[in-house]
Amino acid sequence: MNFTLHRCRNPDYQLYDYERRVCVSKVGGPCSLSKPLSDMFRNGTINSRFNPSNFPYIQCIPYAECLSSPKSGGHSASQGLCECGESYIETKKGLCSLPHGAVCDTSSKNKRDQCAEPLMCVSNVCGCQNEIDVYDNDMRRCSKSVGSLCWNDTACVQKAECLKFSRNLPGRCKCKPRFKSTSFGTCV
Repeated sequence: MNFTLHRCRNPDYQLYDYERRVCVSKVGGPCSLSKPLSDMFRNGTINSRFNPSNFPYIQCIPYAECLSSPKSGGHSASQGLCECGESYIETKKGLCSLPHGAVCDTSSKNKRDQCAEPLMCVSNVCGCQNEIDVYDNDMRRCSKSVGSLCWNDTACVQKAECLKFSRNLPGRCKCKPRFKSTSFGTCV
């Protein structure tokens, strides 16, 4: 999908979808719960004052749904907020992508099979690029497992530190004092 920020009324919440040729709302953006057909017809006849441009039908980004929400801040009953559909997670960019462990297809051109950053489709499953890295669901990042090469503490799994013996060489992730390593390369 090819998106851009310009040409939309609400650039903080919407992207232009070139495939559909319409602005679509990102996660948390406004959307239409239903098309404004009730405004178009009155008593079974077409309302002569109805102007479709006054009632734009706002769609959500792919793999998101328009849901009514108390967070909509008093918007009309026909307006909701876009939320990722079941089995998708929200990304930092407000898009919907596949989470860690989801089945994906490396040969597919279908954008539905995209994994959320920093995950990649490896052997048809969304996972870390490096097989020995550990995915942290809370932080949504891939971290170096205990025993892996590292350059700083933030690269290592939680409760671990990067133990370096030389400034010019990488260190190794090691559990901090009072924590033990698990068979999964994490610290508890």
